Amino acid sequence: LLVALESDLRVRVLKGPTRPINSQEKRLQTIANLGLADFLLILPEQFSSPEDHEAFIKKIHPNVLAVSASSPHLADKERILQKYGGTLKIVLGHNPDISSTKIIADWAKDKGQDG
Repeated sequence: LLVALESDLRVRVLKGPTRPINSQEKRLQTIANLGLADFLLILPEQFSSPEDHEAFIKKIHPNVLAVSASSPHLADKERILQKYGGTLKIVLGHNPDISSTKIIADWAKDKGQDG
């Protein structure tokens, strides 16, 4: 099992200047501590286009790419994976009740009320 995480820079681009909450090193260590992954890596900082995704998929030839429902370019990723003999699996549907964005907003709201 290879687990690839977004870099801190990409998370800031995708989610805003106050993100990520945990650094890429901490997120990587958290996954490592689970003991499930054979390999861990941080995705390249330039990794936003279908061309970037295809170059990566061509290089590693995954059997399965597990993504969340909110992952961008799902149709492109699925097409690319099929081209290289893999399949795309959505392993986490969108659940706004457990998003980090909601947790941060709730925390800020609670902090403001306690203030």
